[in-house]
Amino acid sequence: MKLRSIILLSLMATGCASTIPVSQETDSLFHDSAFSAASTPIDKEKVFAISPQMQDFIRTIILPNTHKKGSALAIYDALYMNNQLKLNYDSEKTRTAAEAFETQSGNCLSLAIMTAAIAKEMGLRVEFKEVEVADTWNRIGQTYFSIGHVNVTINEKPLRSARDISRPVTIDFIPTDELKQRQAERISEETVAAMYMNNRAAEMLAEGKLDEAYGWARAAIRQDRKFLGAYNTLGVIYKAHGNLAEAEKVLRRVMAAKPDNAIAMSNLAQVLTSAGRHEESKLLAERVERLQPYPPYHFFNLGMAAVNSGDYKKARSLFKKEVDRSPNTHEFHYWYAIASAQTGEMETAKRHMALAVESSSTLKERKVYATKLNQLISMQRTQIKDIVLQ
Repeated sequence: MKLRSIILLSLMATGCASTIPVSQETDSLFHDSAFSAASTPIDKEKVFAISPQMQDFIRTIILPNTHKKGSALAIYDALYMNNQLKLNYDSEKTRTAAEAFETQSGNCLSLAIMTAAIAKEMGLRVEFKEVEVADTWNRIGQTYFSIGHVNVTINEKPLRSARDISRPVTIDFIPTDELKQRQAERISEETVAAMYMNNRAAEMLAEGKLDEAYGWARAAIRQDRKFLGAYNTLGVIYKAHGNLAEAEKVLRRVMAAKPDNAIAMSNLAQVLTSAGRHEESKLLAERVERLQPYPPYHFFNLGMAAVNSGDYKKARSLFKKEVDRSPNTHEFHYWYAIASAQTGEMETAKRHMALAVESSSTLKERKVYATKLNQLISMQRTQIKDIVLQ
């Protein structure tokens, strides 16, 4: 059986529901001597720290409206409704509260952290939740990222007076009606901090900065020893660094907590292959195949092969399958739009190019897709080949 040549990582909330018992020793999983120390200290307090600019924003923009709307709604309006910050969704880097405020951008985790930091500075209670979402994937090279979702609810402390009009307010990019239909699980601030650190580890890994990646993954585990996603990330870092025995030990710890974790299982199969243990790897790969017969990007990769052979009709059918099962992945919408344009389905092409813009995860992607959409609107079918990304 051919092993999948991809590394799977979890970003944000994915993988936090199953836990590793605290009683099990986790420090034995670390291999500090193999890595250089992080260039800057990793501190949970920095994740939620308030900057002077944020304090000024609270004083001049939010507080003047609390007597009319209540504190929670005043925060929501100032950050997300009145275009005071003009916030943009951008997942290029997971940011601290202060960084998200300064750049006016962030992914859902960064913006939840920033919102919570402001609410806590005002003396309010906050509640984080992991929200179940449709499969969403991103990739850098051969590293594939499963994207989770977190939101935050702002609550007042017990009513201070009969005139207190504030009510809990949930901050989320998912529309309210759609949000009500999704399962959500409350998570602690410690877990949110661990998610932040795990994201930074994955981002450093994608950049090839293995020493930094190790430091962040180690910090994530020590922040919340029950958070499975960080263990998987640490295992992938060990593999990339050539520490196969350590990688196996960590990934087996994940599987002991969650035997059917296809992500950890797939990564472990690759570790065993690298160690020359092909029979064991084959058995694991067969288990992964049973659990996940169509892995991430399966139909997309087949679609790209069809594009390369010039069969856009077949490619369009395959890209549609990926769009249907992962409707929030911008890359799938983009190529479905290209294949649709090549087969004369111009309205479908424009609709899905617009969805690529909407679901793009970075400002750079959004700008590229918006340009392609404008070109698509103005071009004839014979010119479509000119807008394909190089």
